[in-house]
Amino acid sequence: METTFKTPESISLSSCVHTAETLIREQEVLNRCLSFDLSMITFNATKKLGWSKSKATRVENLYRRYLFLCFKYRGKIVPSDVVDAFWELHIIDTKQYFNDCMTLFGFFLHHTPNILLRNPSLSRAEFESRFLQTKDIFAQEFGRGMEDAVMSGCDDCIPDYDPPNPPSPGDISITRGISV
Repeated sequence: METTFKTPESISLSSCVHTAETLIREQEVLNRCLSFDLSMITFNATKKLGWSKSKATRVENLYRRYLFLCFKYRGKIVPSDVVDAFWELHIIDTKQYFNDCMTLFGFFLHHTPNILLRNPSLSRAEFESRFLQTKDIFAQEFGRGMEDAVMSGCDDCIPDYDPPNPPSPGDISITRGISV
C-alpha cells in the first residue's frame, strides 16, 4: 500500500524552508549566546556589585539565555533585576558589548530605560504582564531558571533594536570578528 502525503494549501514550500532556516539561525544564535566570553563581566559583577562568584556565574548563565530570548522574541522580553544589573555591566564595557552584539545578532541591542515615560500607551500593568510572560517564555525555552526572578527596577527598561526594523532571524547574516 502506497502512502501519499498532501501539504495543506495554507502551507507553502517557501514558508517551510523559511521556518527551517529560522530554526537553524536561532540555534546558531543560541549556541553563540551560550559560549561567548563574558569572563570580564562576571569578574566585574563580583567586584562592582559585590556578588559571590557563584551568584555572578549563575546570573551570567541567565543573561546568556536572556540575550537569546531578546533575539527570538523581539519586543516581548523584560529583564529581571539581576539580569538587568549584569546587562548594564556588559554595556559599560562598550567595545566588548558592541562586538558581542554584532557577533551574536548582527545588530546592536540597545538598553532602553524609562519605557513607560517614552511610550505613554504602555501601562505599568502591561509592562508587568510582559515580565510574567518573559518568565513563562524562559521556562518554555529552557525548562526553568526564572521562577524566583524579580522584575527589574531599572525605571522600566526593555531591549530595543538597531536597526529600527531588525531583520527576522532567518534573514540576517552574521558578521564575525568586527573590531572597533
